[in-house]
Amino acid sequence: MRILHINSSDIVGGAARGTYWLHRGLLGAGVDSRLMVALRQVDDPEVLGLKSRIYNWLWRSIVCKFDQLPQMLLNRSRNRDIPFSSAFLGTRLKSRVNDVAPDLVNLHWICDAFVRPESLRRIRKPIVWTLRDVWSFSGGCHVKFDCKRYTERCGKCPVLRSKRELDLSRIIWLRKQRAWRDIQMTIVAPSRWMADCAKASSLLGHKRIEMIHHGIDETIFAPIDGKIARHILGLPHNKKLLLFGTLNALGDYRKGFDLLKATLPLVKEHEATSHLEIVVIGAQKPQNEPSLGFRTTYLGTFHDDVALRLAYSAAGVMVVHSREEAFCKSAVEALACGTPVVSFDTTGLRDIVEHEVCGYRAACFDVENLANGILWVLEDAERRRMLSKNARQRVVDSFTLKLQVQRYIDLYSELLEESEMGRGSGQ
Repeated sequence: MRILHINSSDIVGGAARGTYWLHRGLLGAGVDSRLMVALRQVDDPEVLGLKSRIYNWLWRSIVCKFDQLPQMLLNRSRNRDIPFSSAFLGTRLKSRVNDVAPDLVNLHWICDAFVRPESLRRIRKPIVWTLRDVWSFSGGCHVKFDCKRYTERCGKCPVLRSKRELDLSRIIWLRKQRAWRDIQMTIVAPSRWMADCAKASSLLGHKRIEMIHHGIDETIFAPIDGKIARHILGLPHNKKLLLFGTLNALGDYRKGFDLLKATLPLVKEHEATSHLEIVVIGAQKPQNEPSLGFRTTYLGTFHDDVALRLAYSAAGVMVVHSREEAFCKSAVEALACGTPVVSFDTTGLRDIVEHEVCGYRAACFDVENLANGILWVLEDAERRRMLSKNARQRVVDSFTLKLQVQRYIDLYSELLEESEMGRGSGQ
């Protein structure tokens, strides 16, 4: 079988890295896999980018900015802390897909002026859409928080701060409804929470929805001796280290940095944290550094898995303080390196962190409970060793790339067989 994955980029961002890993995992399993992207950075013959470097530059510098014009012009007061994509612009998808001649197309993150909703109707192959956020079933939002307008027809969008039913979110919702009404498309959600959201949505609720957890290569993400990891990264050997981080660790409301900031003073009250320091990945030290109450080291943004493995292995605990996660691969990476994870009992994290087995799930957005979870992991060395062992085993049992790849192969095979039967019966 020949599978074509479509994603906006190959390695920039969590969705891109996850898509690229799946693509490489399929190749390793003997599947003819290709990855089509707008922003190509890896030297991989199976990754197909835009036509030229000039076109690539134009897409990043001009086209993506123009695609944001509708929401900028129509909703100047919108909440800019929450991402919103209109997808009015896109590339010539049909001809590019035809050049590859796939048996099946697997969509991933496709907005950012790369794929218009209307383009999907021109793909005459079975389609699988792996959800990376809620954009596929919303009127433009990438996160939903408490909004349930996606279960109806959107409109009066809180992100756009709109009071009108027929606003930009309703217009985008209507475009998607028309474009996707007759498409035979199978949805793959990475978590039970995301699957439930898709089932409740007005746009995708009538589609076939499967749940396949994202996976990682457990041979790459594996424990390294903590002393060695700290020495390489220049971190202290005689401190307890609390790790947190995202691609935009300090400025993304969805990631809940404000919740962590409210938690740390409660942690500091306890003697068990007198030797605690903080390590941040995914962000450079800001000019106006926030006061966290502990000495803080900013390791910056990592672009290779080895550096991430070192950071996870160096830490005593990783805190994932997000309000919303479709899955949260960074939590799985940390667990694979033997680092317990403390999070809120929310969204995709419920599938990953087993409470008091490999980490701690605090009551949703209860900063006192989150502080208790951090202390619970750090205050007892023997408990910490038990959690570390369980964390590694949790990933080996449930979240390996090999498991993910096999589940996708099984799904692809089933869909292709159904497609062949449909053609044979003249449907």
